Amino acid sequence: MKKTIKIALIAAAALICAGLVLGAVAYGLGARLEQGIGITIGPGTVTSGAPSGIQWNENTQADGAYHVTDTVRSLDLGWTAGQVEIVIGDGNKILLQERSDREITADYALRWGVKDKTLYVRYTEPGKVLENVPVKDLTVTIPRSLAEGMEELRMDGVSAAWTLSGITVDELKLDSASGGLQAENMTVQNADLNAVSGGIELSGSLAGEICAGTTSGRIRIETDTDVKKAGLSTTSGTVNLYGSFGEVKFSSTSGDFHAEGAADSVDADAISGTISLTGSYRDIDADTTSGTVSLDIRDVAPEIDVGTTSADILIRSEIAPKELDIDTTSGSVELTIPAGSGFTLDFSTTSGELKSDLPLTMKGTELYSGDGSAEYSVSTTSGFLKIRPLTTEKD
Repeated sequence: MKKTIKIALIAAAALICAGLVLGAVAYGLGARLEQGIGITIGPGTVTSGAPSGIQWNENTQADGAYHVTDTVRSLDLGWTAGQVEIVIGDGNKILLQERSDREITADYALRWGVKDKTLYVRYTEPGKVLENVPVKDLTVTIPRSLAEGMEELRMDGVSAAWTLSGITVDELKLDSASGGLQAENMTVQNADLNAVSGGIELSGSLAGEICAGTTSGRIRIETDTDVKKAGLSTTSGTVNLYGSFGEVKFSSTSGDFHAEGAADSVDADAISGTISLTGSYRDIDADTTSGTVSLDIRDVAPEIDVGTTSADILIRSEIAPKELDIDTTSGSVELTIPAGSGFTLDFSTTSGELKSDLPLTMKGTELYSGDGSAEYSVSTTSGFLKIRPLTTEKD
């Protein structure tokens, strides 16, 4: 596929993804046709959706404390506004503690129920229309036994901010509008995290598939174990990725992408954002319209395919790339590789030039360096190609 066509498709896809994130948030918050009628903050209505068949606890507590003695393997938390913290306690029961600067009357109190070993918690009575609902904070204290082997943790919120640490969970899910997630020292098999204007931070031992998307919020993912796949998307937020991954996919409209670590493959697309990789990345496909692509590759001989418009490309590789395919318009290319690297270069340009500090030999229409074993193709319009030898100090 031509780079210009691909970038146009990225722009369309970014708009679609933004809509999907908003839709996912609405769905998670209870805007389900069969379960809820919408949700607003402050004076107005508050409605929280939930599955049918739950026996909700109606015994409201004046002190806002609720003890759950049922057997629980999963949590499904729906919270409208305020701080939500999940902490690990020493007991064998779950404690729900809500607080507010205003009085929490029975109508405004949280509701909870257990179904199929899942604890459901809602901001108020699900489906009930209320006026002037107070902002409330929630602390969920869970037993260590649950924290060490939770099946699913789902968090739905409008402007709720979520904080948790030290939990082992198979499935971690977030749907949020303006609230963010801060999850540290986690052990997670799979994660599906979506926010509109809130940030997403997840760190710990991650494993399977990690998906995170925002409209304008910042994303930061850090793992100390190998992750099979990461899918990241943003409209205007910044994405930072740290650790070892199998497959990485990134897309944005005007957000930047920065990764440090390693991956078997990276597919990164941005409209006006920068793309930066530092580490051992084997197969790289990067496209951007008006942002710089900067690759600092270590320990591996990468295969690189980069396309830009109105953007420069900076490549530094400790081992000469196996393959190189570069296409840029109104952008220049700087390639820094070890002296004596063997490659065959097919270079074409309009209003550009080639500058090489490595010795090149012309054979027909191609240029050779060393044994000519690697295949390099570089095409520029209004931009130069500069080839430099790698030195002992970072260039």
